[in-house]
Amino acid sequence: MPHSQQQISNVDVGALKDISNYLKPARFGATALVGFFPSDPMRALQTVQNKGFVLKMQPLEHGVQKFFSKNRIRSNFRDDEGKRIQRDIDGTFLLLKLLTPDAFLFLTRDGADYLNNGLLKLLYRARMDVCRLRLTSDEMHAVVAGLLEDVPGRLVVRRSVSKNKRLETTISYETESLDELYKKAKDDDAHVHSFAFTLLDKKQKLVLNAGLNRVGKIVFHDGSFDLFWQAVVERAARIVKTKKDLLSNRSRSEQTGEIRPIRIAFGEPVFARPPAIRAFLGALGKIRHGEFTIFHRNPYLHVSFVDFFDASEFDIFVDASDSLIIVPQYKTSLSSLFRFCQKIFENFQEGVISDDDKTIRVTGA
Repeated sequence: MPHSQQQISNVDVGALKDISNYLKPARFGATALVGFFPSDPMRALQTVQNKGFVLKMQPLEHGVQKFFSKNRIRSNFRDDEGKRIQRDIDGTFLLLKLLTPDAFLFLTRDGADYLNNGLLKLLYRARMDVCRLRLTSDEMHAVVAGLLEDVPGRLVVRRSVSKNKRLETTISYETESLDELYKKAKDDDAHVHSFAFTLLDKKQKLVLNAGLNRVGKIVFHDGSFDLFWQAVVERAARIVKTKKDLLSNRSRSEQTGEIRPIRIAFGEPVFARPPAIRAFLGALGKIRHGEFTIFHRNPYLHVSFVDFFDASEFDIFVDASDSLIIVPQYKTSLSSLFRFCQKIFENFQEGVISDDDKTIRVTGA
């Protein structure tokens, strides 16, 4: 393809060879996940071996690491005594460093069963050491719009899933452009949850057949893998790293008590509607790994949240109609803030994270 040499300028050609050999037996392409590790990912992966996983590593010829993993889950089937039958989940994935700092690519050619019950569970077990890439609807748009800037052509959305604020789902198989998809979602007061697309060059030849969703699954079906790697996966990693960096080092200072709050702006006066506070508290209640305590509801909402995973704690203030403030407390972790913001985006409303320099008085502090 005419764009190939340009696109692989920042991609390790040897690694592409390893990946190509790995993908040859794949029937339906591959799924990419991205994890951000503050330190060596190997140390984090070793910890999951004590949490029900068997891991075996095989270094490939050009520096890519191939892993075999196996774990056991309870199935939905029961034996004659009524006990759930356990079954083994096994498969393989590749691990390699991305150009984006702290970002690593996990790539598997195995199907949905291994992806959901194997690899994703493995990353969940390593959650104390990794922030897994997730995307907002707008970030998904930015990834693919950037791809079109790199490789001008015709992009067709083959399948899409949108969800409105009542969590009603719309699945569309209509052929449409990216802009048409997002305009329709806006008209329906919905967010785009996922979409699969085909990119054709000016001669109508296939360049890339891929897809992505808000939970961070980036799927390669066909076409140029080097383009997929650099223009889709790396771009998504760069976008999310900017958000991750904003959430880093936010713990309240043990020496001075200084706080570093963040603001989530929703771009519209969501809290001007009377049911909004109730809906927001309902979104918090869906977070199974934590609990919250309400200090105030009027004239503003003040909630304290505790993360059971690592005992991180922070306060949430709704001090405006279009935004809220999160005030991290002592030893609040990056992974906890990252998870919390994503849950807000998924269960309540998508927003934009930024610094907040307001002075906040916390009752009882």
